[in-house]
Amino acid sequence: MKNLLSEELERYRTLSNYNTKFTLTENTEIVSENIILNEQPGVTLSAAKTAFKNLGMKLTKFTRMEASQLTKILSMDEKAFAAELTKVMNKDIKAGQTTMVAAKELSKIQVIREITRQKPTTVAQVDDIITSVKDSNKITFANLRANKSAGTGAGTSATNKQNATNLGNTSTGKSLVARIKAGMPWKTLLKVGAGIATVGVLWWLFVDNSDLPDPPPPPPPPPTPPQPPTPPQPSKYTTCPDTFPIAMYCKNETVRKVQGCLSIKTDGAFGTGTQSALVAKGLPGTEITQNTVDVACGSKVVEPIVDPNVDLIDGEDATKL
Repeated sequence: MKNLLSEELERYRTLSNYNTKFTLTENTEIVSENIILNEQPGVTLSAAKTAFKNLGMKLTKFTRMEASQLTKILSMDEKAFAAELTKVMNKDIKAGQTTMVAAKELSKIQVIREITRQKPTTVAQVDDIITSVKDSNKITFANLRANKSAGTGAGTSATNKQNATNLGNTSTGKSLVARIKAGMPWKTLLKVGAGIATVGVLWWLFVDNSDLPDPPPPPPPPPTPPQPPTPPQPSKYTTCPDTFPIAMYCKNETVRKVQGCLSIKTDGAFGTGTQSALVAKGLPGTEITQNTVDVACGSKVVEPIVDPNVDLIDGEDATKL
C-alpha cells in the first residue's frame, strides 16, 4: 500500500509539470523530458551547469567540490546518494557535531540535483527547493543523533534506512504545490483529488470518532452556616426603692400609683410616656417627688388598677403599649 502511494505521488508530481501557458506540443516535450530525467539514476554535470546558467548562477560558486567528485555524486541514483549522505551524517555525529558540517556539502549537492531535475525559473522556486532539502536533512540528522544517543542497535539501522528513503523523496514536497499553482490539466487534478479523498477516508476509518464523555457535574455549593441568634438587649429599666426622688427609668409601686392618677397605663416603669403626662400636668418630668405625687393625684391618691395581662418587655418603652 505504501509503495503504491509513493508511486502515485511521483506520477502526480511528474504530470503536474503541465503548464497552461505553453502549447500542447511544448508541454508534451517537457513532460517527456521530466519522465526520462526521473528515470535516470542521477544527473550529469553538464545538465547541472546548464540549469544554473539558466538561473543566472554559477555552479562553482554554489559548491567548491572538485569536478570529478561532483560528477560521481551527481550520477548516483537516489538510493545510493541517500546512503552516502547518511554515512557522512553519521561521521559528523561520531565527531561530536551538533549540526551538519561534512554533510552540509552533500546537502548542497542534493539541492543541485533537485534544481537540475525540476528546472525552476524563479528565485522563489529555488528558495523552495533549498528550504525543502534543508528541512528534510535537519530532521534526518536529528533522528540519527537521537538514535545514536539511545543506542538502539537494530532499531537505529531501521531508522537510518527510513531516513535514506526520505532523502530520496525530498522532491515530492513543496514542488508539487508549486506545480499545481503553475497549471495542471483537469484529468490530473481529478486523480490528485481522488488520491487525497482516499487518504481522508482511510484516516476517517481508523481515527477514533467516538463522542467525548460528558463532563462531571459541578460540586454542590457549600452549605451556608447558620447565623448566630441576636443576643437580647439589656433592659434600660431598673427596680428602684420607693424613696424620693425617683429618677427616670425606675420601676416601683410609687411610679405605678402616679400613672394611675395620670390615667395612663400602669406598668410601674418611669419612661417617656409617663414623663409626657407629667409635663402635660405642668410638672417637670425629669423625676418624681412628693410634690409630683400631690399635684398628680390631688388630695386623694388614686390606687392604680393593675392590669395583670400587661407585662413589661425589656428594652421597650412600656408607656407606648
